[in-house]
Amino acid sequence: MARFDENLLDEMSKDFATALFEYRPDWRQYAKLGQAIGEPECWLDVLAPSPTGEILLVTTEGDEITVAFGGHHQHFTWSSHPDEISEDPIGFIDAIVTEKIFAASARDASRGHGAWPMRPGESLPRADYALGGATEISVRSWLGTYDLDEQLGQ
Repeated sequence: MARFDENLLDEMSKDFATALFEYRPDWRQYAKLGQAIGEPECWLDVLAPSPTGEILLVTTEGDEITVAFGGHHQHFTWSSHPDEISEDPIGFIDAIVTEKIFAASARDASRGHGAWPMRPGESLPRADYALGGATEISVRSWLGTYDLDEQLGQ
């Protein structure tokens, strides 16, 4: 669909879009509609680029909110008044863009071995993933402050 029209969103997506665009009005330009064949209502997809070019994906597909960045993704149920960051997709997004959290992932040449959120000052579990067969760990942060690509010793 060519133009983003909030009126075509399902109710949960519409409610979340209102909150998201109150928080980041500049992200409206990255909003797109997602729609399953034969379904009248749409969900929200936002692909917002970080200053380093890494993409933050926010989608409301499947009656949940998924936030993905740097190889890690997290699912949320939507409430207009969440109490904790683990239940608050806007708070989670804010923690990403303010670099209070960032994403780490481990992989080898053929598959991923895991992805997880990290906070500044936390240590990467290099040895654990190297023992599991991972050959590389990557870290991605919104501004690039914590970005890292590291080969693991075998």
